[in-house]
Amino acid sequence: MHDIVNKNRQVNASRQTPADLSNLKNVMLQEDGDLATLTLNRPKVVNCLSMEMSDELVAVFEHVRRSDTIKMLVIKGAGGNFCAGAAF
Repeated sequence: MHDIVNKNRQVNASRQTPADLSNLKNVMLQEDGDLATLTLNRPKVVNCLSMEMSDELVAVFEHVRRSDTIKMLVIKGAGGNFCAGAAF
């Protein structure tokens, strides 16, 4: 039980740090004043969600949530499609 509590503390502590957006591979984020545009960027697989993309989405959402500037978020897909679902 003690190990589980410590792991939960580590997870909660990591949520306190700013989201790292420097290594995004599957999504792109553009900010223009109070508007941010998030593009799912896996057009060869019709922007299917992967575990890595899901982690990147969480990081972007956390960044937007913490921002004092961003008021709107547009989400779109690259290659003419939004998202075909998940491919875990």
